Amino acid sequence: MKRKNIMKRTVFTVLSALAVLSACALPAAASSYALPGDVNRDGKIDTTDARMILQGDLTAEQAALGDVNHDGKTDASDAILILKYDVGKIDSLNK
Repeated sequence: MKRKNIMKRTVFTVLSALAVLSACALPAAASSYALPGDVNRDGKIDTTDARMILQGDLTAEQAALGDVNHDGKTDASDAILILKYDVGKIDSLNK
């Protein structure tokens, strides 16, 4: 019985530590590296990123992340590629 209680406490302690570490580590990892296409740097490439491109008024960093077709412009063609990626029509934004 004593051994069972020790195991329960050990498992609880490990799981609690993992939860704390993952909560602390994820924002730092997301902010240190952004994926091409992740214009708003939230860790996802989705319709929000495409919308931001279409609305314009991007910072230099956002424009660089949004230029997924690598033509030197961030425009509707990039937004279309991001939308296709988001719905699974293409499986990569890398050429």
